[in-house]
Amino acid sequence: MRANAERLTASAIRHRLMKLDETTHRKRAPWVILSGGNPALHDLTPLVEELHEHGFLVAVETQGTRWRDWLGKVDRLCISPKPPSSQEPKARDLDVPLRFIGNALRARAAGGCDHDWMFLKIVCFDDDDLDFAEIMHGQPCDVLLYLSAGNDAGRSVGNPKRYDTRTVNGVRLDLCRQYRWLIESVFQRPALCVPNVVCQMQMHVAAWGNELGR
Repeated sequence: MRANAERLTASAIRHRLMKLDETTHRKRAPWVILSGGNPALHDLTPLVEELHEHGFLVAVETQGTRWRDWLGKVDRLCISPKPPSSQEPKARDLDVPLRFIGNALRARAAGGCDHDWMFLKIVCFDDDDLDFAEIMHGQPCDVLLYLSAGNDAGRSVGNPKRYDTRTVNGVRLDLCRQYRWLIESVFQRPALCVPNVVCQMQMHVAAWGNELGR
């Protein structure tokens, strides 16, 4: 991705977005979603302000490892901390995402935002991930939590040389099995079997498998 990346100013990004109207002949999409990687590694204050000035709504998905004040100015915040199954060293340090969630709750209160301004999303492959989800959801009990069935992504942008022999139907079947496991496991956990916890799976994977670009 870095080899093909192009550095753009906030104004240039906004111009590119508005030009999509001309090339697609469709009504402009109201939302711009900043994801990654981790967009919170950068100071995107100028970009958020530029987009807001021209009528865009801005949503961010971040891992919850680094708080930035500009995150409190976006229109929707998705906090998606890495679970234990990710094998990332920081995934075992629960204080990092919990501090981030605390910062987000304070920003929500200071900005007078609706309770659904922020939400959590945690990918779940196993019981350790569900234990992690219970801890993350234990602090902000009024925050919506999406539990996403873990998907073996096979070859991906981050790992282009990984070889996956499964057919598209094989990928779908594995995902459905994981989704069923997730639902049945949540039923056994009173802390997660509550109205503001939602089990989901990646619908684009159900439709196209792990095809790159989908």
